[in-house]
Amino acid sequence: MRQPVFSRPLRLLTACLIFVSALLGVSPLQAQTVPPSKAATLHLSQAQINEDGSYWGILDITLNKQVKTYWRTPGEAGLPPRFDWTGSVNLADVSLSWPVPIRFEDGGGHSIGYENSLTLPILFKPVDPRKAITIDLTLDYAVCETLCLPLHERIRAVFDKSKGVTGVQ
Repeated sequence: MRQPVFSRPLRLLTACLIFVSALLGVSPLQAQTVPPSKAATLHLSQAQINEDGSYWGILDITLNKQVKTYWRTPGEAGLPPRFDWTGSVNLADVSLSWPVPIRFEDGGGHSIGYENSLTLPILFKPVDPRKAITIDLTLDYAVCETLCLPLHERIRAVFDKSKGVTGVQ
């Protein structure tokens, strides 16, 4: 059985976290100050319909206080986000417009990413501009306070010219 691409790095990251926690004398549960399900909130919304049938959407990632997430090229210690659009329908192309990140110290090195929130404009191009786009995004990313936590989120929406955005989860 083929395993997801992200599972191997997750296993390595988990093993490293357990090892470092043991060296520091801290159990992983004590070090995890922000529960993964409460560390960030995702929201996908439709922002604009273009004449060519494409849509501008906004992915908002709201982070809890003192939590950071990484940019597409995260630096020495970061984990880049991984976007999987394969469950989407009538989606020909996706273009992410990354806002300018900040550089922050991350343990023994520096990383590049975002604090507080990330508002990511996304251009969705349909295969058939006359039909709605069903967006099915699986996002693997990390949020960090003292230690980094890998998160796996799924969000779905329908962008339709006649109805606006529906089915946002």
